[in-house]
Amino acid sequence: MKTKMLKVVCICLITLASTSCSKNNDCDPEDEDSPCYAGPFGNSKQLLIEEKTNGKTEMRFEYNDRNLVSVRFVHGVDGNVTREDFTYNGDIPIKVERRSNGQLVMSEEYLYDNSKKPTSAIQKNNKGENLSNIRYTYSGNNVTEALFDREGKSIGVNTYTFDNTGKNIIKQVLNLQNISLVTIEYSDYDEKPCRYTNYPWAWKVGSVNNARSQSLTSQVEGGVVATRNDRWKYTYNGSGYPVKAEVYDKKTDALIEIREFTYRPAK
Repeated sequence: MKTKMLKVVCICLITLASTSCSKNNDCDPEDEDSPCYAGPFGNSKQLLIEEKTNGKTEMRFEYNDRNLVSVRFVHGVDGNVTREDFTYNGDIPIKVERRSNGQLVMSEEYLYDNSKKPTSAIQKNNKGENLSNIRYTYSGNNVTEALFDREGKSIGVNTYTFDNTGKNIIKQVLNLQNISLVTIEYSDYDEKPCRYTNYPWAWKVGSVNNARSQSLTSQVEGGVVATRNDRWKYTYNGSGYPVKAEVYDKKTDALIEIREFTYRPAK
């Protein structure tokens, strides 16, 4: 059971900490042939369709007619591609199916009361069998995500904390069986629109703006703790959306990676 749950958590955390090896500095928001060309969007709302890190695609997005994410592709450093298909009831996500290289791995179904925030969720394996249950609780600016196995035993508790306005996430802690796997802290937000427009999990990891400071602590193989403390320097397009982020190590001021964001106008 422990091995199975570790696999589930790894799938859920697939976008939290990913790296690439090559660098590509050819990113000019004023060059029409550049991958981060700002474009003549004016002040229209834009939808993120691709994110690259050091020239390599990390995520791609497709949207439905309501400008909601219908498919998200997550590209791993090993070449594996995870596809997530979203089902909605109106504007509310009620199900996501995850596939790895075309094969269904698991699904997650969300249940709601009278609000747009889920109260619980069910994770199922590729045979449609219950894998785990999730309970969401909300208190002030905090969201708690408690995970239980099929027998009702606790297997993890994740917490998400927002700022005093409730608009931007400032901390998330992901735990499995009393082990803190990942802690991420965000600060120094800009006043520009967040690049992740209409993000499906906005109730727990959403932000209105873009964090310019980010620290990451993660437990890797063998119990070794890895840390990062980064400063993000953005370049924006004419509508205020970031098209490029230079990520620097705060201690050494060394350039760690370059991220590029490509958009299309919302319908």
